[in-house]
Order: sequence, then C-alpha cells, then structure tokens
Amino acid sequence: MTFDVIPALLMKFLDFKVRPESESDQSEIERLTAKVFGPGIHVRAVQPLREGVSHEVSLSFVAEHQSQIIGSVRLTKIMWGKNETLMLGPLAVLQRYSGHSAGKALMRAAVSKASDTCLDHQCKVIILVGNPSYYELFGFKKIIPGKITLPRPTDPERILAYELREGALSEMSGPATRCLYSQSKFLNL
Repeated sequence: MTFDVIPALLMKFLDFKVRPESESDQSEIERLTAKVFGPGIHVRAVQPLREGVSHEVSLSFVAEHQSQIIGSVRLTKIMWGKNETLMLGPLAVLQRYSGHSAGKALMRAAVSKASDTCLDHQCKVIILVGNPSYYELFGFKKIIPGKITLPRPTDPERILAYELREGALSEMSGPATRCLYSQSKFLNL
C-alpha cells in the first residue's frame, strides 16, 4: 500500500444527496454562500450580472448531509451579446465537506439539467469564471480572449464555457449583461 492511498482509506465516507433547489432554501443558501466566499463575493467579475436578477431555481441544486445544506450551485440567465445564455455560479460547498465530491455532484446535476432543458430553447452555452483544471472535468473549455466582455476585469484564462449545442461558441461574442425577464425568449419555467 502506498502512502498516497492511506489518507483516502482514512477519509470517512460522506453520505449526501443532491436535490433541486426549492424556494424555501433561499436564506440557507445565502448564509452558506456568505460563509464560503465572505464579502469578497460582491467584487467578483460576474457578480453585477446576478444583482437584481433572479436565478433559475429549476436549474439550481443543493447538496444535503443529515438534512443540512452543505453545498449549492445556481444557474442564472444572462445575455452574451445578443444571445441568451446561462451563467453558472456560485458553486459553493462548506469547507469541512470539501473533498467529498459534493461540488462535483452539484456540477453534474446542473449541467445535465441545463442540457436537457435547453435542447429546444435559445440557450447555447453555460459560462462561468473559475479554475480551468477543475471545470474542464465537466466539459468546460476556455473562451477565446476577446469573445466576451465581463462587467469587471478578470483573468481571461478563467472564463470558461460549456457548449449546450455543438459549435455554439463560434457564434458567440460581445458583452455579458444581465438578462431582464422582458428580454427572455426561453425557459419561462
């Protein structure tokens, strides 16, 4: 047995479930997000896209352990140029549950649901700002620098997208802006 295997054997298996977010989860998710990100979340590059706009509850999920929400992922409609798209985030998991695959399970649920839901709608991609080595595990790839402009500066290497329709990234360009419901052409969930 190698030394690298020992920590994995000692790690207690975490029993959690992923379920769709419900309206009643709102305050608990806000507390969780504040705990995970602290006040720094308000200065992140994409935060202005979330302000004053509701996320898509039907495309958002929570992870629970012993009836406590330990993680959350949300999708929000935004505009990318003239195209409606989805923005993923925040993905938040309480630090003490990090390393138990709750974040990965949340990502798989959100991407799968968005893929299934958006097949017959205008949505072509999901975007996010994050660590490429983590999000590439789920099929996200770097957006060509200059194809998207975010409201605040960010490292272009961290701007990623997942194509809900093959080849969609080649059609996308322009500024990312909030999607007001009066602009919305799809999902009306």
